[in-house]
Amino acid sequence: VVADRDPRRSLWARDLLLAGLFADPSTVTITKRIRLAKPVIAQFSWRGAELANGILQQASEVLAHPYKAVREELSTMVSYVMSNARSPPRNAKTNFIQPGVGTADAPMVEFYDRMLARLEELGAQVPADDGGGAAGAATATASAADDAGVDSTATDAPAELRRLRDTFLRITVSLLYTHSPVLAPHAARVLAQIFAVQTDRDPSKDVQTLGKRSTTWAAHAGCFTAKENLAGTLEVLRASLASENWRVRGQVLLFLEELALATLFVAAPEQRAQLTDMALDRLRDPQPEVRLAAQRALSSLVQLAARDETGTARIRQLADDAMKLARTKLPKRKAGEPEPASLAKKIRVRHAGVLALGAVMRAFPYDVPSFMPPLVVQMAGHQNDPAPIKETVQRAMAEFWRTHRDMWHVHRDAFDPDDLALLTDLFVSPSYYA
Repeated sequence: VVADRDPRRSLWARDLLLAGLFADPSTVTITKRIRLAKPVIAQFSWRGAELANGILQQASEVLAHPYKAVREELSTMVSYVMSNARSPPRNAKTNFIQPGVGTADAPMVEFYDRMLARLEELGAQVPADDGGGAAGAATATASAADDAGVDSTATDAPAELRRLRDTFLRITVSLLYTHSPVLAPHAARVLAQIFAVQTDRDPSKDVQTLGKRSTTWAAHAGCFTAKENLAGTLEVLRASLASENWRVRGQVLLFLEELALATLFVAAPEQRAQLTDMALDRLRDPQPEVRLAAQRALSSLVQLAARDETGTARIRQLADDAMKLARTKLPKRKAGEPEPASLAKKIRVRHAGVLALGAVMRAFPYDVPSFMPPLVVQMAGHQNDPAPIKETVQRAMAEFWRTHRDMWHVHRDAFDPDDLALLTDLFVSPSYYA
């Protein structure tokens, strides 16, 4: 009906679609109307600015629709509309600073701004729950209903926030995939909201998947990684790492790990040093999952720093500091006495050193630099430490043996005879016939 026709000859179709697009209470009717609108939007393309703007205006009022099926179709339709934005030329200096040029861009940016403002408003009303409080219990119940395919129609602020975050992630993932310029004016706020999704207690499986995907894709998006925007991104990372919710800190470190690779040729030396300091600081995090995420991020940074002599010197200094931390003495407990008050803190400091050693070892999977043998030997000496240090040592040594086993006849020459005997006993299982 509207294919290959001047939009001015199809105004009736525009008016029909805009007439109460979401007014019907029936979920089936709303989803059908949305599916009908999507091909019309695609046919009108950039010429259908009035249709796109009208749809965005109505959609902004139902972003937290109680029914999951409507939210899914709504997110897809908004993505169709956002794809009409015109990006500036690739050689323009404002490529990732301003939205694309065109009549449809301003309403799209305003739509996204309204969605972020509502997210921030609800986030201020709903306390972040990481321990199963009333808000957390309500969110967990609603998330379980989503996973079971049952729609939650609760109207309280926590339920609305959960539904709005679901829609926000679906739209944002689509915009990241298409490199839409709509995100550029809100880069810092978008990144903060992507991390804030982790404050939901027991999020649905869809939200977990979308959250991880948006974090990974955002680390490679120009609006976050461009040289002129990187300083703002680092500020958001620092603020989010101070969150009391350990899931937020873990998600930030996942983003940091990807960001280290995405900004390899963009980040200044001082900015790369800031990323390294963030990862090092989280090695002492109270939550074990966050410490492991910090180790993975630090390993990526170490691997990228080994490209020149200056970076190699920093790695040597990091290895020395890690060995000192790993030598932290643990207070002994005599039989019948209570556990020393400082034991947990000392274990965490010692574990941080062992994690840093493991990060350096992991950064050189098929090589043994001159500073590596002492690290491997010291790591092996912690195999009898208390948990969680013991498990970290076992994983690190198993990974080191897996990646160096094929060339062990060459790598073994880098170790002293006594150290080689210790490692041989650790790596090679004793023979029954020996």
